[in-house]
Amino acid sequence: MKNSLKANKQLRTKLSIAVAVTVLGILIGYGFGLNKGRNDTPKQNTPGYITAESARNQVNNFYQQYLQSREGDSDKWRNMLVSNYGDKNLVFYKTYYQHGFDPIVCSATMPTSVTVTDVKPGAGATVKAKAIYADGSTAAIDVTLVINAEGFRIDTITCPGDKGNLPPKL
Repeated sequence: MKNSLKANKQLRTKLSIAVAVTVLGILIGYGFGLNKGRNDTPKQNTPGYITAESARNQVNNFYQQYLQSREGDSDKWRNMLVSNYGDKNLVFYKTYYQHGFDPIVCSATMPTSVTVTDVKPGAGATVKAKAIYADGSTAAIDVTLVINAEGFRIDTITCPGDKGNLPPKL
């Protein structure tokens, strides 16, 4: 009987240890799983968020290339750039709003430079850019950037005043 009690006590001890190890393993596994699910990435780098730096670079790079003259195929070159940097809204805007001026630079004459002056980052970043023309005049251009199914793109360009609101040329 003593041997049976001793064997029973050993069995209970082994079962208790096995249950404790199993519970401890479950808790540790749960802890790892919980921490793996957490995203410690800063908000500026979460998917769908456009940082100020990336918005500034996108707009500056676009305009730097857009202002380059290409002999013989400037329109084709610029349309290709609008398609590559812009989403379908910008492509439509460039095609539709031809009122005696280029709706991308808000003028009939090409500016000498367009540079970003202010950026508001976010899911849809807004950029203020300053166009400087050969005669010294300037224009404030508002640019909206988005991340959508087409990728990271320029969505809209808004010219100062009512230039973008004119009826289409017939």
